[in-house]
Amino acid sequence: FLDGQRFPAGRQAAARGTRRSQQPQLREGELARVQQGNQFLTHCAGGADDADSIGFIAHVKKRYERAKEKQGALGCKPAERLIVVSIARQLLGWYTRDGLVQSHVISTSLRPPSNVRDSLGTPRGLHEIAEKHGAGTPPGIVFRNRVSTGRHFGEFGPEEQARNLITTRILWLRGLEPGINAGGEIDTYGRYVYIHGTNLEHRLGQPQSHGCILMSNQGIIELFDAVRVHDPVWIED
Repeated sequence: FLDGQRFPAGRQAAARGTRRSQQPQLREGELARVQQGNQFLTHCAGGADDADSIGFIAHVKKRYERAKEKQGALGCKPAERLIVVSIARQLLGWYTRDGLVQSHVISTSLRPPSNVRDSLGTPRGLHEIAEKHGAGTPPGIVFRNRVSTGRHFGEFGPEEQARNLITTRILWLRGLEPGINAGGEIDTYGRYVYIHGTNLEHRLGQPQSHGCILMSNQGIIELFDAVRVHDPVWIED
């Protein structure tokens, strides 16, 4: 655990995963929306040939190529590993030269996208993973200032649980485009914009954050384990 913290015996079981009684109850429509999103992404990744899947794959490929062009324009070697975030679709894809490896339903900012400090909007453009925090921490553990509290979100009171808490893993983003998302009042890193887990998984698929990119707790573990510091992240409308 981070900072040498250990869980009291009574918390160890809870820390391994969310107790059934602590799990938010998904409304039927919300559950269906998340399941359909995941099924669609899996369908696309499997090489499906229907029109919707072909359209999605073409959309993603175009954005992947655009991100590589942007890297070249900035003097960066185009990466063979890339995270693509679609704000409009509320989806995240993790790509390598072999194609789509992971896909996740996400949530971006409740307010309109923005690169400006204090806007509470999700920033756009080319970024990189600057730092990774939380390796080995059990799912659902809440972080404050990127340090584990040692407490599962289910151990917090109702008022705290109603908020978007930072849980499980953190990928801290840094903007790579000076004048767009790097430097001054438009600096993504200085705005503390993360990709992280959330206690409000039942709301994924719709805008709800204060600028960060929210993922399921299992999803952020999978992504965290796959990516490296300095891997590029392309965020678009």
